[in-house]
This record gives sequence, structure tokens and C-alpha cells, in this order.
Amino acid sequence: MNVRGRPLLALLALAFSACGADDVPPSDARATEDAAPDATSLDVTVDAPDVAATDAAPPPDAAPPPDVSPPTDVPRPPDARVDAAADVAAPDAAADAPRPTDGSCAAGFTVAVTAPTANQQIETCTSGGMPVYFDFVAAPGVGATSVEFAFRTPEGALAPPAIPPDTSAPFSARRQVGGPMTAAVPLATFGLRGTWYVEVTARDACGRTATARQPFTLIYTNRMCPNP
Repeated sequence: MNVRGRPLLALLALAFSACGADDVPPSDARATEDAAPDATSLDVTVDAPDVAATDAAPPPDAAPPPDVSPPTDVPRPPDARVDAAADVAAPDAAADAPRPTDGSCAAGFTVAVTAPTANQQIETCTSGGMPVYFDFVAAPGVGATSVEFAFRTPEGALAPPAIPPDTSAPFSARRQVGGPMTAAVPLATFGLRGTWYVEVTARDACGRTATARQPFTLIYTNRMCPNP
């Protein structure tokens, strides 16, 4: 039995060598595939080293926007016209007036009140209900061109209305002092008690000014009134 079996085994060995690797049973092929996996399907897993999470640094603060506020006032260069005007003296208003050529401007210029006299009493009564006037007179120096008159009450206020200046000699101002009301309020209406003042301002052709004042009082007589 064993002798007859040897030729059979030899035949099987020859048959196996003739077939080669391609005749490997399917079970052996699967084992070979399992042993050598396909490179195309190879799953390669690489474990990255643990890196400690760090907070990302905040971006640097953006630079503040440039200052666009309007520039401060820059000193303006001097105006040549202003400097030129500063060097020219302002003309005297009186310089335009014709000046006397007789040398009178060299002398002093004064003014005085001649009526009323100092502390004169001026009667304000009227027997017939008529307006009562008084002529105030001033005597300015040579070359006078005008004289203004004003009347100051005992309380220190100027009595209205203002009187236009007199521009010819004799320089005077007629002012109502008593009687009924007319266009100008009588001085007696502002008060009889106390001291009044007449104030005068004179001007001459040389452009000069002179002032003076004179005290007076106002009275009212009930009986035997001297005024009509």
C-alpha cells in the first residue's frame, strides 16, 4: 500500500510545480492578501504631538487717527496799509477851518458870562400871565465863532431843551424862566430853591475851546410882580 502510494505522491508534486503560484487555492490567496495589504488603501495615522494651546496675541492697537482739528490762529503779518496809516497823524478837525492870519491864535482864548451876574436873582413871576424871558449873555475872546449855552438845575441835571449855539456877536441866549408853559419849559418849573448855573462853551477860528459858568437863583414874587 505504501509502495503504491509513492508514485502517486510524486505525480501530485509534479502537478503542483507545473501549476505555479497562480494555482494557489483561494483560501491561500486570501491569506496572502490579508498578510500584505494594498498600499493604495493603506491607512496611515500620524499622531501629531500635543501642542499647548496658547492665546493668540491681540493685534496691536491701531494708531489713533491724525488730529484734524483746525489749526490755531496764526498771527497775521502786519498790514502795510495799517502801519502806514498809523504813521500818519489824524488830522485835527479844526485844521480845516480857516485860521486868522493876524496872529490872534497866539494869544490865549477865554470866555466869561456877563449876564446874569454872579448869584443874581431872576424874577419869574408874571402879573398878566405872560411868558417871562431872560437874556443870558457871554463874552468870548477875539476870534470866537460860536457859543453854546446850557442850564444846570440845583440838583445837577441839565434843563431841557438844548439851545442851538449862537454864531454871531453879541453871543446870547434868550430863555424862558417863568410864566405859562410854551414850546420850552420855563426854568422855574424845575424848581425855585437852590442855586442854578448857566454854563457856556465858546469856540474860535483856531479850533480852541473855552468854558465858563455863572451861578444864579430864581425867585417868584406874589405881590407887586414886576413882570407883565
